[in-house]
Amino acid sequence: MSNAVNGSSGPSFGGIQFDVGSNKNGQKLLEKILHHAKDNAGNSFLSESEMTQLHRIYKPFNDVKTKEGKIATRGMSDEDKAFYKQIKPKLDAALSSPTGIKLINENYNENLDDKILNVEEKISNVKNKVNREFLNNSMQAKVFIADIGNQYGAKVNEALVKFITQTEKDNGVTLPGNKTVKVHGQLDMEDLKNFRMSTAYGIKHPADAKRRDENIERITAPTRQQEHSKSSEGNERPADKLQALIQGFKNDKDGTFTAKALADNADVVVNFRAEQQAVLKERSQQQHEVAKDTLQIQEERSYGGRSFS
Repeated sequence: MSNAVNGSSGPSFGGIQFDVGSNKNGQKLLEKILHHAKDNAGNSFLSESEMTQLHRIYKPFNDVKTKEGKIATRGMSDEDKAFYKQIKPKLDAALSSPTGIKLINENYNENLDDKILNVEEKISNVKNKVNREFLNNSMQAKVFIADIGNQYGAKVNEALVKFITQTEKDNGVTLPGNKTVKVHGQLDMEDLKNFRMSTAYGIKHPADAKRRDENIERITAPTRQQEHSKSSEGNERPADKLQALIQGFKNDKDGTFTAKALADNADVVVNFRAEQQAVLKERSQQQHEVAKDTLQIQEERSYGGRSFS
């Protein structure tokens, strides 16, 4: 179980981060795991008394307030938090048990299939043939649509459905926050990225919004580009070179290969370390910003939606 460190978020778990503070499906899955999972002695992880009190953790960690400062959703009380702290090790053990892992994985596949179908349905409803072909042929665009669906609320997703049907001749769509975003030229990834950056969250937290798009691009686009590429060293493909390095590290008994590989790629190591430091610094700043201001996020993002509900 984890804490997303956000005022409107409750305890979360699983590969798709079920937020049991608000997500009914996540609550049902957690209870199913706790009902079926057993420890080494064959006992349930929670006592009957603890199970009857489980509803106490089905809240945000903290109160969620409106613009006017009124409490919109009551968070955990100090007693609730103490109860959560008490049972968390047991919850972790149940989730990590063979039964817990099995049920989480099964549920993950079901939710992922639903998410894929949702993306395909959105694309199939695009009447503009050029736009539809671009979306169908771009894994990057598909993952982008899935990520918007997963991270933002209904209004933003409704706007995206309209946006992917448009051309530069259309007037664009107006997002929550009253910013209008338009297609420039033929619809492509730059238009989709501009859509995210034009959301209220993208305007207020541009570094995090950019990070999400860069992650999508890093995972999807390079995969296809490198399939037939050649390295600068003869005809060895990058994939072949990587495989050779992996085997070298696995067979390195005395550290000689590792030392030579690090020396040969010293510039890469330095750049990697610098990049990691920058990423850690950026994440720290982002967490601080989000912790300070949850109001705009709550208006636009659906934290229950993190679990594909």
